[in-house]
Amino acid sequence: DPTEWQSGKETLLQAIEAAGELGCYGILLPHFGPMEPKLDDPRLEPDLRGIREAISESGNTELLMCVECTVDLPTMQAIVEMADDPQVGIYYDMGNLKSAGHDPGAMIRALGTRGVKMVHAKEAGADLLGEGDVDLQDVAAALREIGYDSWMVFETAPTADPLAAITQNLQVARAVFGD
Repeated sequence: DPTEWQSGKETLLQAIEAAGELGCYGILLPHFGPMEPKLDDPRLEPDLRGIREAISESGNTELLMCVECTVDLPTMQAIVEMADDPQVGIYYDMGNLKSAGHDPGAMIRALGTRGVKMVHAKEAGADLLGEGDVDLQDVAAALREIGYDSWMVFETAPTADPLAAITQNLQVARAVFGD
């Protein structure tokens, strides 16, 4: 629907303007459930074109537009290719992707920094970093190998003791990923 598409683009332009005023590094664009990108979905290319056009129209040459999804590597690579813009890529969630049966380190290596724009530090199968199924050492090695030197955002459970949880998560993150 062209009207809905234009409305979505206008909303994104407003978000880009607000993000610029706030000094944000990137915008997370969630694509889950019925919105999960599929390569055969005829809405995918126009959606990515709309993101690209909104970035161009906004004049913001710094802000990253980060698609978060739990799809396979070929779909993520296709999203990056279709977007065809250095400001558009994947918001990489290591916990979600591990939970979905993917190998986070291998995916990061395959996507490179052209694909991986921001990272969620998150476990699979546990609330606290280092206590779940994500191979944090391999993820850290993969991020170093691709030259990722940007934000890592905690998306971790607060648990019954939020201060203790963030303290432990921060200690693990610093030990594994560095400062």
